[in-house]
Amino acid sequence: MANMIEQSLLCKVLDAPDLEILHSNGVVEEMFLTCKDEIHFIIEHYNSYLTYAGVGILLVCVAFIVYNACKRRENKTQRQK
Repeated sequence: MANMIEQSLLCKVLDAPDLEILHSNGVVEEMFLTCKDEIHFIIEHYNSYLTYAGVGILLVCVAFIVYNACKRRENKTQRQK
């Protein structure tokens, strides 16, 4: 019976765009008895995806800031001439 419940929850997690279904219901990895490897893989994959996306966003933000800083410096130089 526990196996069916765990598999049903795994399907819902895989259908969802994030892990909110687990967080909102207070479900943690240790609660899975028969599908430990599966839920561990899903959570680790989700966390690594967030890490890569976060690094990508950080790089875009830094590039934007540097671009704007250089652009302003260039405008000041042109105004002084």
